Amino acid sequence: MLKNFQWLKKISTYFFVVVGVIFTLLVLSNILRYQFFMKPLVQKEIESRKHFLLDIKNYDFNRFIEGKYMYFDIDYNLKGSCDDASSFIGYLCLDPYMFFVQRPNSSNCKAYSVGTCKNGSFTLFPSKYEQRFDAKLNKIQESRLRELIKNHEINTMQIKVEESKAHHIPRIIDLIINGKSYKEI
Repeated sequence: MLKNFQWLKKISTYFFVVVGVIFTLLVLSNILRYQFFMKPLVQKEIESRKHFLLDIKNYDFNRFIEGKYMYFDIDYNLKGSCDDASSFIGYLCLDPYMFFVQRPNSSNCKAYSVGTCKNGSFTLFPSKYEQRFDAKLNKIQESRLRELIKNHEINTMQIKVEESKAHHIPRIIDLIINGKSYKEI
């Protein structure tokens, strides 16, 4: 009686081998497609993004040195544009650097961010993601940064942001201290 089911055992073994080979070929084809077709396109898109430097103020280096988020205020240098006491929505164009009260069109602004203007300050939406930066410092960077703070040698603090076409929130990619990336101190 068991001999009658031997053919079923052979068929199921072949079936699993064939399914395994097909699955492996599908995975390999997806990896090759990404490596040769998608990866160059993604890299080209990343390289084509524009970067901007924005001044920051009211920062706390101790949190940054401890490996926590460093919170700060961004100085957008919008004197005269946001001086109204009432709150209103504004649009900060990064390319070219201009302020709009109405949503800019693509012909006069390539990348913009939406925010609130009030009492001389501009805050992007959502503000909790916009004004913080974190990174891991090695011991040499940490001691050098402590030395700069102790000797009051920090003259300029900026953040380097790149445009984000998807969400209109510039993405912070680097912290610039005295014209150099924090990684180079």
